Amino acid sequence: MLILCHGMPKSGCTPVFELVRSMLQHAGEPQETFINEERREDRFGPLMRNFARNLTHEKIERMLAAIGPERKVIVKTHSRMPEGEFKWLEELYESGQLRVVASYRDPRAMCLSVLASAVKKNKATANVIDTVELRNAATSVQRRIPHFREWGALKGTVRINYDNAVLLPDDAMDRIEAALGITTDRAAAKRDALETSHVNKARDRRERFDEFSDAQNAEMVERFGEFLDQVCALDSQAWFDARRPSLLKAAAERVSEPRE
Repeated sequence: MLILCHGMPKSGCTPVFELVRSMLQHAGEPQETFINEERREDRFGPLMRNFARNLTHEKIERMLAAIGPERKVIVKTHSRMPEGEFKWLEELYESGQLRVVASYRDPRAMCLSVLASAVKKNKATANVIDTVELRNAATSVQRRIPHFREWGALKGTVRINYDNAVLLPDDAMDRIEAALGITTDRAAAKRDALETSHVNKARDRRERFDEFSDAQNAEMVERFGEFLDQVCALDSQAWFDARRPSLLKAAAERVSEPRE
């Protein structure tokens, strides 16, 4: 079984991925690295994680073949769903070959994370949020939301809120165990995946968006209002399901075309 962990950049995908990977390891499913397409392949040293970029039908088939039918291995990705492959991916789910875990986060927090990265690179002002830079960050986040919605519309996708994963991990673990058909040593999995400085800082700092001016926060709420309401507040299945007809139509059109 291939388990894809999808997340928009800065959505907290890494802690969610590490939680699922640790759960798999403590459920008796070894997680050796067999694909790593990070921009810097040496970034994680001996802890290098499975990471796939630019997913295609063929790349997913290669990963399935590498894993085989007896194992369960997780691969992190920020990639959008391969165009026209929605129905095929659901067929993989039905046959037990694929599961998807999709992480998400309040888009305002994602914007703050984008700006924080720019500060580290000396590309932004550290003390005051520049409105132009904030809008650029928001545009970057906004263009990824449709990709997340596609994965979220896929049958069986487990959608995990980043804050819940690091602050209420048992709730997330209930859903992950059920979706993957595993029983794990939860204490050990949480210890290995969540007891890091990065996650502990997230626990200590709940997102209140004090960094934004009133005008900036109002602009962010207006821009991301639908996502905040339908996903962050409600995790509305109907919002995701509304994408299914167009995705199934694209899949039907894809079937009628010869595959290269």
